Amino acid sequence: MNSIVIFFADYAVFLLFALLPVLWVQKKREMVLHAVISAFVAWLIGRFLKDFFAVPRPFVTNGSTPLAGYFSDGSFPSNHTAAAFAISVSIFLHKHKWGILLIIFSLAIGLSRILGGVHYPLDILGGIAIGSLVAWLAHRLHVHKLLDRLSL
Repeated sequence: MNSIVIFFADYAVFLLFALLPVLWVQKKREMVLHAVISAFVAWLIGRFLKDFFAVPRPFVTNGSTPLAGYFSDGSFPSNHTAAAFAISVSIFLHKHKWGILLIIFSLAIGLSRILGGVHYPLDILGGIAIGSLVAWLAHRLHVHKLLDRLSL
């Protein structure tokens, strides 16, 4: 069980990022740009909120040894979860079937961050909210069209 938690907590988010070049090659450029921009903005927001709230991680307050890897920054929100949901929701908004599977995968990432002892449930909910909202806003604002105008 520990190896599954460690895999999802530490490495699974990189599989989502690894999916993006595959989608790019398959001519899913709009979807990939949407996902990359959303993940980057969600990470920036999460980074700011971690510094602003400076919530100690669970293992710091309860003295346990975490299973999952972590940075020495604050607990709230989970940037792993925010990035995972930014990518998953971005893909969901373009391809519902793929997106649903990736959202379930992203939920496993968030849950494993709790089980790994590096986040509280509220951290995960914050990451879900940030990643989902950023992806939705990027979609509504047609950010990919702006990039096309800039020739990116």
